[in-house]
Amino acid sequence: MTRKIAQFKHCKMCQNKYNSGGIKCELTQEKPAFRDVCENFSYTQGFNSIIDDLFIEMKKMSFKKRRLHIKSFFNFVCAIFVIVIPLYLFKIGLDHDEWFVELSVTAIAGGFTFLGFSLKPLLKFYSDTKILKKKKNEIDSLMKMYGLVYDVEIDYKEDIHGNLTFDNSIKVFPSV
Repeated sequence: MTRKIAQFKHCKMCQNKYNSGGIKCELTQEKPAFRDVCENFSYTQGFNSIIDDLFIEMKKMSFKKRRLHIKSFFNFVCAIFVIVIPLYLFKIGLDHDEWFVELSVTAIAGGFTFLGFSLKPLLKFYSDTKILKKKKNEIDSLMKMYGLVYDVEIDYKEDIHGNLTFDNSIKVFPSV
């Protein structure tokens, strides 16, 4: 990670920043020049919305997890059947007729295609989860650098149509 990107992450959390042809400090009127920790850092409550959004996304992902695993498992089992049954038909086709072999090869190819489609949502889920965890770790490390700790409470309500409404609060305080 370049120094400018690291500085931007610090400045994103600071209330002393302003945008004027790039991020500058309100106190020094200059672009960030610190190495690891900025001595002029002052936490902004506006960053709470970024933390809230992250935790809401993580909560939504936890709701999707079980349903997605069950769906992927059944799709995987169906794909295996679509592959295995034509293998048996392929063996019979070798003894009897050429069109039987062509049909079974086509069905096997379809089974492998279905297998790929059944695993794609699961792989995307794990990729998205990994990205969210990385973002959380970045926030945690920045907060730790400045001696801050946060506590997030997320409550949710589900209406009769299955739509979720989140009610959340975040508290940021100095670590002891």
